Amino acid sequence: MSQTVKTIVFIVIAGVSAITAYVTRPRPQAARLTVDINRPLFEKYDDPEEAARIRIVRIDEQLGQFIEFVLERDPETKLWRVPSEYNYPADQEDRIRDALTALVGLTPIDKVAEKTSDHELLGVVEPKSDLEVSQQGTGTLVIVEDRSDNVLAKLIIGKEGRSKKDSATGPQDEERLFFVRKPAEDVVYIAKLKPDVFSTDFKDWIHKNLLKIDSFDVEGLTFLNYSVPYDEERTPEGTRIRPRLESINHKMDVDLRWDNRQARWELKRFVTYADGRPIDTKLAETEELNSLKLDDIKRAVAQLELVGVRPLPEGLDTDLREGREFQNNREYLQSLMRRGFFPRANGN
Repeated sequence: MSQTVKTIVFIVIAGVSAITAYVTRPRPQAARLTVDINRPLFEKYDDPEEAARIRIVRIDEQLGQFIEFVLERDPETKLWRVPSEYNYPADQEDRIRDALTALVGLTPIDKVAEKTSDHELLGVVEPKSDLEVSQQGTGTLVIVEDRSDNVLAKLIIGKEGRSKKDSATGPQDEERLFFVRKPAEDVVYIAKLKPDVFSTDFKDWIHKNLLKIDSFDVEGLTFLNYSVPYDEERTPEGTRIRPRLESINHKMDVDLRWDNRQARWELKRFVTYADGRPIDTKLAETEELNSLKLDDIKRAVAQLELVGVRPLPEGLDTDLREGREFQNNREYLQSLMRRGFFPRANGN
């Protein structure tokens, strides 16, 4: 047998061996399904009133941040609150309702994958705090728990997709479908869902209109323009702020009213200050009110949005009345002054 023929024979044998090894290799065991298609993913979670806590976890891939947002139901008032924001009430009733019912009766339309290697592609990698920042394909983890901390539903919501059954419908199909997975399973389903309700932004769960007024309701504006000089003192306990209340710099006080009949602003009071003394002042003949600016202010007041909260210092109630305990507590006073609020005695 020539050397060339021997080489060809060895190549053929090697090829056959490789094919045999590939065909007979041990196959990974398919993930065991715990539910059947067309049956709810969470059959035991059928009553939203059982829910006492919602956890929403995700990773912001652009910022590389692990985010966990929690909502809790007060066991006494039954109202929802945000623990991370000093138990501020989550008063967006529609969003709360949608979030609670989203996983009730959630039924997959199709099974699309059952290998771990597909999770990143479908966006259903479980978000964890110890994941590398570079990890791609993480989804949004939603956990619903009852009053005893038992998990009622736990789901990872991934990318938007289209099931095999609906692939023939093309762009005419307007239903939004998303890949979903139970964290304990490798199987990936596709289901009809509205993941937008599971926001981790505090502002989405509250009524953002801080003053709860409409710009058309504003009939007057009052401006008290002044500044408070203060000194900062470094102490072992931290920075102390000492306002010089005796040196308040008054600039002007202005009262304006909107005249509905003439559809214009009117100046009711204009007080300027000289050496701390108030002086009644009038506009000069060449001066007039800037109606465009005043209209902008009126709209801005009505559109004032709440983006975060801090607790009132102890000793102050919600209408800012204070008692002797507050007056004598330097820590309470400092907490206000650090935020630009300088308490000043006014009568009793």
